[in-house]
Formats: sequence, C-alpha cells, structure tokens
Amino acid sequence: MEHITTPSAPARGVPLTTKPRISVNKLAEYMEANALRRRQIVLQAKDPEPFITHRYSDARRALAAYIIGGYDENTLATAIAAIQAKPEGSDWQKDDRKNSITCLEIAQDADFPDLTGYDLSSLDVDRAIVELSGVDVSVLPDVLLRHRETGRVGGIKVHIAKTTGLSADGLKNVALVLRRYLIDRGDSEVMVDPDACFGIDVFSSSYEAAPKSYKRLMSRLEAACEEIRLRWEAN
Repeated sequence: MEHITTPSAPARGVPLTTKPRISVNKLAEYMEANALRRRQIVLQAKDPEPFITHRYSDARRALAAYIIGGYDENTLATAIAAIQAKPEGSDWQKDDRKNSITCLEIAQDADFPDLTGYDLSSLDVDRAIVELSGVDVSVLPDVLLRHRETGRVGGIKVHIAKTTGLSADGLKNVALVLRRYLIDRGDSEVMVDPDACFGIDVFSSSYEAAPKSYKRLMSRLEAACEEIRLRWEAN
C-alpha cells in the first residue's frame, strides 16, 4: 500500500479537481445524507483539504496487514506501539494518532468477516476507479480475496471515521461498488462473489456483504452520481 508523508498542519488551497470525483465511502454517506450535507460532501470532494487524504493512513495500513495476516492481534499491538512512539507533532497529528490508536483498539475486539478458504493480498496499484454517470468513484480495496477452491474473487473496503459512520445500507453500497470495480477490471460477473465483497466500518465494529440484487441498486448509485456531477458543475 502507498506510503504517504503526512503534512505537519492542514491547509487548503490545493488546485480544484477538474473531473467530478468522490470516494466510495463518501458516496455511501451521500446516499443517506440530507440536502445540506450532500452539498458539503461535493464541495469537500471538489476542493479537498490536503490532510484529509492522510487521515488514519497508519491505521489503514495496519488493518490491511491484520486482515491479510489472519487476524493476528500482534499486528495491531505492534502498530499501536509504533503510533504511540511517534513524535508529538502538530495538533492535527496528535488528534490523528489518538483516533488511530482508538480505531486499532476497537479492531482488536471487532467481529470481522470469516475469511477461511481465501487467499488474501493487497492491491498492487494506487488508483482504483469506477466511473458512474461521469463521476470517478475511488474504490481502492484494502484487501483482495480469492477462494482457493472456486477461484471466485472478492475484496474488502474499510471505512474509518469516528464521527461519520456508515449504516448497514451504506456498507452494502460500499461493497456493491467494490463488486462493480472487480467486474470492471476484468473478472467476469459470475467469478465475482457478492458474498465475498465486504464493507467494514471499524468504529461501529460492523460489516456487510454486497447485495445480490445488483442492477437495481447500481442504478440508484448512478443516479446519485449524476446528481453529484450536476452539483459539481454548478459550484
């Protein structure tokens, strides 16, 4: 997974992204948000604060290693100790370290999916996009799955946000877009197992697999992305 240098302090002023773009987790939040929050999500995606992309980066890497390593708690304990040993830094870095440690401590007791029978790996690219209604939806699975006997594939996308958790339906939408990504990248629809495509919300210790009802729910996501594109162009 990509290693990113965390800025010492948050600052705005990065160039605006030209093509409409949103993360899959934010799209899931958008699906259930009120009109004001929807507008805020689009504005934040169009003019992102640089530190947002770095938030929980240590925790995300540790969680991927934890899952790939078969839920070995030593992985999380080692990651927590490493985060605790970091220099003090800015207020933002202190807050991120505190919340990252909380996230990993919750993960130690969380009920994650049973991945028995799967080979697990990380994604070997740093960009994974699904285009929906002219919007680039960034998926970037944290873990890829391949069943040893059937060869069917799946993946895991982790949601880490202390204040904006995803509902069960939100996690299903994350898993659904992940399923679409795996199909788009070349795996046939029959080889992508919806039961092996997961959205996980760490802070709520919950997860959901992709719904089997694919086309109808994807049309709802495409309609939301059409709305995002129009909001993007209007601001």
